[in-house]
Amino acid sequence: MRYSTLISGAHTTLRLSGFPPLSGVPLSLTVYTGIVMENVPNLLNNAAVAGALTTDLDELETNNGVDYEFGFSVVNAAGYGVPQTRSRLIIIAKRSDVNLVKDFRYSDFVEPIFSVGPTLFGSPQYTTFDEAVSDLPIIHSGEGDEKMAYSNSASTPYQMLMRGEIPIADFFQAKNITISERTASIRRSPMVYNHRAQNHNSVLIERFNNIPEGGSKEDLREKRPDLLPPEGHPDQGLTYGRLWRDKPATTIPANYSRPSGNRSIHPWIPRLITPREAMRLS
Repeated sequence: MRYSTLISGAHTTLRLSGFPPLSGVPLSLTVYTGIVMENVPNLLNNAAVAGALTTDLDELETNNGVDYEFGFSVVNAAGYGVPQTRSRLIIIAKRSDVNLVKDFRYSDFVEPIFSVGPTLFGSPQYTTFDEAVSDLPIIHSGEGDEKMAYSNSASTPYQMLMRGEIPIADFFQAKNITISERTASIRRSPMVYNHRAQNHNSVLIERFNNIPEGGSKEDLREKRPDLLPPEGHPDQGLTYGRLWRDKPATTIPANYSRPSGNRSIHPWIPRLITPREAMRLS
């Protein structure tokens, strides 16, 4: 698979050979002073693709010969306050004829500001599941609604941010981090939307009850083999994973509503997370 940059005059389309262009609209490099792109981190697992990416970015230039300064790496969303340890490939490029307040250094843009635990310099710790969702109404299998009132007040800065009660800058300020005031805000809402739990059958609920916090199907194999679900594909990896209340979620995939192949069981309630909880964690 070859990552290539096709340049025609002032227009560029980034594509993976054999696939349609990543964007249907050509990118005019004479207009954009900077470019930010994200993709799956597995792109860098292929040495040929990683090398081609470096070569293409190094050769990237505008139609009048101005080149770009760039950098790319895999970053963890939890390092920036998101309650989810999701890894993504981030590419940042800047036209070399554009002056910033200080010299362009890719590392300045992607330096994590949250850490997995206490640090020498006092960086705030990762936002946990409990910090993110504990204010939502407590519901069990089959309960909840598409629109419902909050039953608790927000108890953490992240919850206040998600409700639109404070701006993003205040969330970071609560963590002793100062950021630019040029940030977006979240619209305030007194209601909870999309917080409806799936209606699990009794066998599934019993399985969930017997998987400890942070556990998986393997715990059933050891303690309750009678509750084991059918074996899936041998390369399926983690399945019937339960989240931790005092840690961020792992990557929340599109199929989080299925227990197989995921860690999407609520930490202390025997059910899968709701759409609202999944959005809070993202």
